[in-house]
Amino acid sequence: MRKSGLFLIIVGLGALFLALVFNKPFLKKHQETNIPTPVASADFTEAEELLETGHPTEALAIIHTHDQDLEYSTEAGKKWVDLFIDTSTATRNGPQLVILYEAFPQAFKNKEKASLGLANQYIQSKRTKDYDSLRKTWKGREERTQDWLVLDADQLLLNDQRFDAIELLKSKSFSGPQDTPRLTRLALLNTLNDPKASWDYLTEAYTKDPQNPDIRTYRARLLESLGKKSLALSEYLAAAQTAPNNIFLKDQLADFYLRNGQHTEALEIWLDSLKKPTLDSIWTKSIFWNHVITPIKFDWTSAAQPQGKLKPYIEYLLNLPSNQFWDETTFDKISNSQRFLTSQQSAFWLRLLQNLKDGNEKDALELLQFNPFSKDSWNANLEIALKRVLLYRRAGTLNLNTLQNPLDTTPGITKTASGDNKDENAFFKQLADLGTPAEKDQPNKPIPSDLNELLLSKEAFAVVFLSTGWYEAALQLHSLPVLPSQFPDWVAVALTRAYKINRGNEEALTFATKQRPSQNLALLIGELLAATKNTDSALVQLKKLANEQSEIGMRATWLISLIYIERGQYEQAKQVINAQPRLAQDTLGKETLARIAVLEGNGTLAIQLYSEIEDTSSEAKSYLARKAYAEKDWKKARELTEALVRQFPDNALLRENLKKIIEEQQGQQAETSTK
Repeated sequence: MRKSGLFLIIVGLGALFLALVFNKPFLKKHQETNIPTPVASADFTEAEELLETGHPTEALAIIHTHDQDLEYSTEAGKKWVDLFIDTSTATRNGPQLVILYEAFPQAFKNKEKASLGLANQYIQSKRTKDYDSLRKTWKGREERTQDWLVLDADQLLLNDQRFDAIELLKSKSFSGPQDTPRLTRLALLNTLNDPKASWDYLTEAYTKDPQNPDIRTYRARLLESLGKKSLALSEYLAAAQTAPNNIFLKDQLADFYLRNGQHTEALEIWLDSLKKPTLDSIWTKSIFWNHVITPIKFDWTSAAQPQGKLKPYIEYLLNLPSNQFWDETTFDKISNSQRFLTSQQSAFWLRLLQNLKDGNEKDALELLQFNPFSKDSWNANLEIALKRVLLYRRAGTLNLNTLQNPLDTTPGITKTASGDNKDENAFFKQLADLGTPAEKDQPNKPIPSDLNELLLSKEAFAVVFLSTGWYEAALQLHSLPVLPSQFPDWVAVALTRAYKINRGNEEALTFATKQRPSQNLALLIGELLAATKNTDSALVQLKKLANEQSEIGMRATWLISLIYIERGQYEQAKQVINAQPRLAQDTLGKETLARIAVLEGNGTLAIQLYSEIEDTSSEAKSYLARKAYAEKDWKKARELTEALVRQFPDNALLRENLKKIIEEQQGQQAETSTK
């Protein structure tokens, strides 16, 4: 395998926790005639204590206020330099270690851990000569042989000597946690060709070093690459819990949520990170997603902004009007502003959104075609969909193969056909299917008339962002108070949901009632009426749908039953459920009937109903687990709770309950064995 493939994967995973580069400090050595700057003892002591107690990020914030004290001609300056090196090592900030080494190479002479971080950075950036030079200074006196072994193997990989690298890693083994680097590297080398062997290496590493978050992260990445997202989430969560103060582990968990469309969960993590001493990169992410997904309830103006190279960019983003994505004039006033265009992916998306909002479709397409972040896009599918829509609006085709020189094309005539697409989640797939070139001698697929109307309308781009969950961006691009009647039904429903999430039930209801009626929209209006406590109106609306033998009829009936339950009208709730065969036979209906039995105090019936759906209902598992716990049936309680934890790995309460159950079970077993 070419080193451009496998090695990049290995190196990329090996750098999972690499911190962003801070501002290059003022690393000037004082001239002999200068008066050395004394150590600000209070700040130095505080930063040192923060580092020792596991808060390196906070320590860095203090150190950056003393850049002028970093020099190596006085004892005070040496202390600041040493502290900066140790803190950069703790935060795994390889680029910063390179800067420090180039300024103060003598400071690294007896700092093996820092030198390893530096060596790793040289490997990451393929600076093989610099690595060889550094490696020679440690030959024969290294104490962390296990770490140098891995880096030496990486050096072989850079030289396209994969077999030699594997043999070198297999040539030695170490006891306990010391063997973790070697095993994880072997796992990464087998990720593509032999996932099972890779997992076995990671399992052995975990056995030797169960408290190492890196292993959990590698396992998570492997599971995610194999499509096992629930198990991957468990590993990401475990990594974050192993080191609760490590902001990088939280950030990677949030990124996982984001990759899987769980925007709320991602934003919650970032919001929590904003409240503490944090990183400027976390702020830029939070501000961006706040701007395009959903507004975060956070006082941006009063919170202390983190120090770092992104601070001018952060201030620019915070000063943007709420209804504006980008302001080119203001941005150009930032010192050296162009560096942010190639280093911050948020800048790419915000510029793209502003061009779409302003109708600058030519500029938007150019941005997409020359996106510097395309290989690491936050949403590659979204980019492709936008290209298709822009191309269709200019050239009358969804086929991206025609994107030779789209800026010179003229709109063409496209065939249309009747039909609709009711599910917004299938929107991107529909665009892809219609954009696939026809086989030889086969006519191209006609574009449905409703889709044609949508793609050529003012709402086209709002719908594209809506379909990927970027609700705030969609609402900002949305402009028509009443959608054209030719649009697919699902568009009004999706926009109503976006209004509900980002603007509230009242605004969603106001928008929905102005649109062309459809059964899905009528069902959503019924939900909104119930949510706004207009239950009488909700019942009238929902009863019109309840007799439908479809998913819509089933859900409408279920919502009616919830209204009756809230009113304490349990008999009416049971009657409407049983009168709707589809609901009565569904897990949802049985759950609701069991809930009514609990409310009526009929525990026997509740247990019977929940037991019938135990395999398919998390609510049933939860109820039966609580009952087993109360009866001290630890085996049953553990079995059910473990099933719930597998289903909801990010639920802290479930994990705590499982821990208690296991403790009780072990206590019972110990008591039994002593009798």
